[in-house]
Amino acid sequence: MEDQQQQQQKPSYDPHFTDRVIAATGPGAHPRLARIMPSLVRHLHAFAREVELTVDEWMAGVEMINEAGRMSDDARNETGLLCDVLGLESLVDEITSKQQQLQQQQQQRLQTSPSSPSPGFSSTATSTSTTTIARRSPTPSAILGPFYQANAPLRALGSSILQELMESLSEVPPQPPQQPPSYVQQLRQSCLPLLALIQGCVRSAATGHPVTAGATLEVWQSAPNGLYAQQLDPEAQVEGSLLRGRFVTTSTSSAAEMTYPPGHYAFVCLKPTPYPIPDDGPAGRLLRLLDRHPFRPGHVHFVVSAPGYRTLTTQLFDRDDPYIRAESEAGDGAAGDAGDAVFAVKEELLVEFRPLGEDGDGEDEDGDGDGDGDGDGDGDGDGDGDVGKHKKTMMKGKKQKQMYRPRYEVEFDFSLVEL
Repeated sequence: MEDQQQQQQKPSYDPHFTDRVIAATGPGAHPRLARIMPSLVRHLHAFAREVELTVDEWMAGVEMINEAGRMSDDARNETGLLCDVLGLESLVDEITSKQQQLQQQQQQRLQTSPSSPSPGFSSTATSTSTTTIARRSPTPSAILGPFYQANAPLRALGSSILQELMESLSEVPPQPPQQPPSYVQQLRQSCLPLLALIQGCVRSAATGHPVTAGATLEVWQSAPNGLYAQQLDPEAQVEGSLLRGRFVTTSTSSAAEMTYPPGHYAFVCLKPTPYPIPDDGPAGRLLRLLDRHPFRPGHVHFVVSAPGYRTLTTQLFDRDDPYIRAESEAGDGAAGDAGDAVFAVKEELLVEFRPLGEDGDGEDEDGDGDGDGDGDGDGDGDGDGDVGKHKKTMMKGKKQKQMYRPRYEVEFDFSLVEL
């Protein structure tokens, strides 16, 4: 009985210690730090007391942070990854998003509040047509992630973020049969079946109209092997531009030849595949200790910006991804192999990658447009001399072009909040 009472009895700690630590802050402290540090200290001290943190455990935590710092560089942010697996970045993203939504609602109330209209002017009709009927919900944000790199290459609308990989390989002679394919050739072969066209419009959340000032979309994603550009073998990095791109929509003032209407975008990327986050550091070790899986559902990263609008950082997820399906079937609080290892998935960001057919454009199987499959145009399959050879050469070039055509398509409109 006495042993049980001793086990249940908590030590009596100095009740004034935490207050003394907080009071040590001087009058010249940074205003924001002076506001948030007392809360951090209180929660940190309360946590240590609640779990009765030992010296060995504290040192293990310190070493984990130190190791994350040593592993972090321009190509990898291990400290950020630790925050991700603990859900901290997704939580901060949600807090920021909710605050921005509240500010937007307050601005809308001010804009739609009753006022004294001028003679012959109907404020109600104007308000209804521009803010009530056409208003769109802002696109939800999502975490930036640890593999963002600034200064992505500027690319033309409709082009591919795999352009360098395809161009470099078009000049590489095929490997002899006895030699295995190179790293780059294997990478290309894994990418070809996943080529996808993503297109849509960048719109104003307030009006629903396209953003006509010229929006910029920064895009990046991982390769089918789960690696981002800076993680790939140097043979395939192509100066760090692979799997990254920056696209600028046309504006009403700059669109001389409007292939794409103002505000509209299009580019070719990959249908994303799930991948494990790097598990060779503190973040991966923590997941193993917690018996958690390291996988992220397939996704494409975006940073969307435009003059006069709040910059949007977000991700688009493949709705049919196995980790998203598992979480949906298991419900909230799913454990085991369900869900996103960094808790970033939102329902509004799930998209369907629709198949475009084997040829990517609905053409006939042999790619020559005549439907006969022999390349000579007369249906007998003989080749017909020089004419047949010429057409077969054209077929070969056409089939090579078809090889690089998208197999999937996604349409998605981004809605930005005005500043």
